[in-house]
Amino acid sequence: MDEPQAWIPTDPRSRPSHDQVVAGLKGVDEGGPELVQLLTPEGERVPDERFDRYAADITAEDLQSLYRDLVLVRRADREGNSLQRQGELGLWVPLLGQEAAQVGAGRALAPED
Repeated sequence: MDEPQAWIPTDPRSRPSHDQVVAGLKGVDEGGPELVQLLTPEGERVPDERFDRYAADITAEDLQSLYRDLVLVRRADREGNSLQRQGELGLWVPLLGQEAAQVGAGRALAPED
């Protein structure tokens, strides 16, 4: 039996078969990029020559400012989630655990963006 081929949509209404979904998941699991770990579970920095240049000029004040933003975003997220559960807010998509992605994206913006 042939291996299922990856699904390439040609019709926006079409859906992949079960075998195609499984083949795609296996492909991601087996041949995906290697894990990048820049912090240990204890919070210690792990050197990585590919990414060290991005963190080379970060000062203690920068880290404090980033941490402050993370705390503020988490607090706003908790409040939004609470209001949504109480029926005071129509839609709230929680971002618990994803604060760094939001803060990082916001910090990457230029004034003209």
